Amino acid sequence: MNRHDLTETILAYARQLGFTLAGVTVPGKMTSFHTFAQWVNDGNAAGMAYLERPDTLAKRANSQLILPDARSILVVGLPYFSQAEQPTVVKNPGNGKVAAYARGLDYHDVIPVKLAQLVEKVETWIGRPIAHRVYTDTGPILEREMAVMAGLGWIGKNSCLISPHFGSYFLLAELFLDLDLEPAQALVTDHCGSCNRCVQSCPTHCIQPDRTILAQRCISFQTIENRAEMDQAVAEMAADWFFGCDICQNVCPWNIRFSHTPPDVQLEIKPGSETVDAIEILLTSPAVLKEKYKTSPLLRSKPAGLYRNAINVLNNSKSLPPQMIEKISLVNQEAAMIISKMTNQTIDRQ
Repeated sequence: MNRHDLTETILAYARQLGFTLAGVTVPGKMTSFHTFAQWVNDGNAAGMAYLERPDTLAKRANSQLILPDARSILVVGLPYFSQAEQPTVVKNPGNGKVAAYARGLDYHDVIPVKLAQLVEKVETWIGRPIAHRVYTDTGPILEREMAVMAGLGWIGKNSCLISPHFGSYFLLAELFLDLDLEPAQALVTDHCGSCNRCVQSCPTHCIQPDRTILAQRCISFQTIENRAEMDQAVAEMAADWFFGCDICQNVCPWNIRFSHTPPDVQLEIKPGSETVDAIEILLTSPAVLKEKYKTSPLLRSKPAGLYRNAINVLNNSKSLPPQMIEKISLVNQEAAMIISKMTNQTIDRQ
């Protein structure tokens, strides 16, 4: 099989596996690294120390260091949401909204399996084992630049990759391969134009002119990655967001007009997963939470983070009455300790 045919066959099989977006680029020096390095130097990593390590910075600067034998990178996008879905409306003031990507299975348990299937298939086609490496939001790479180079879209003002055909509700992944595949033509045109809806709609004003995000002011960071107390100003502006935030994507014209691709079957929204009952979270022990959400992205926040987020939703909606605090204190000491810290109330645990 020649280079062109092998590339097209791999792309076709990737799409068969559910990757609506699929393209090829080559490893090497990354042109956007200087922006990332400046972002880190300005203190915007917000405590995510793994972003500042010299070894990971070097790999982000030159993706060839990831897998020295790699000759090509397959970049794919798996759809997780369709703008055709009705927007989430919180009817109960004690409920908190969950970002769309987190309403199904954890994509870290879905995407690597699909890419392993692809590798196995390609090995049968070429008759030899393939040196490869898989990343999906887990490795020291600048994946959105890779996606641009693979022709999948452009980086929008909200820092998301936007496909001109399908919008931005995609989870990206990369497959480094020791195969000489045919690279795509990079999509270098910026189709955001003068639109600033995402910037204007962000309640915390975390979107920057250089298309980076101030992590410390981002609702998604504060409710997912942050292991400490939430920034008070951001906590208040988070309103009823319990886990993550979709505002900057929901208002994007490219999503409103084009994002109608059904989500991958394994990432489909589970009934009732659009919101969580904050009181129920606080009444649930850490062990039970871990079991309940063991296949969900929500466990990324750890039980302590889920308790913190639940209290914040209740604080913002003024739905945490004293009698409920007393009930929680009797059944869940860890949640009670966090309530005490966040509300400055001394709880008598009898």
